[in-house]
Amino acid sequence: MKKQEAKELTLEVWRYLAEHPEIDSKANLPPQLFSKINMLLYKCPLCHVLRDCYTDCPLNKPSPCFCGDSLYWGWLNADTPRKRKNAAQKIVKAVQAWRPE
Repeated sequence: MKKQEAKELTLEVWRYLAEHPEIDSKANLPPQLFSKINMLLYKCPLCHVLRDCYTDCPLNKPSPCFCGDSLYWGWLNADTPRKRKNAAQKIVKAVQAWRPE
């Protein structure tokens, strides 16, 4: 997978999650979508191609995904559908702005 493909798949996943904020885990995505990411590192196309979130991952700001103030952490710990939707939309926006090499 190339970076542009990872970007497109990431957007597909996070747009879906933004449209379906009742989903609180990637594992609960529809099977046809989950199967696209299931075998990827951390079930994330960006992690899969970049391997090092400290380089040019669009989601490493303000900090890497598994840190408490990251965009992903905001989604993962959102306790309502509204908060999950807002967090997913922030992820979509960050990925859209990313220009892979």
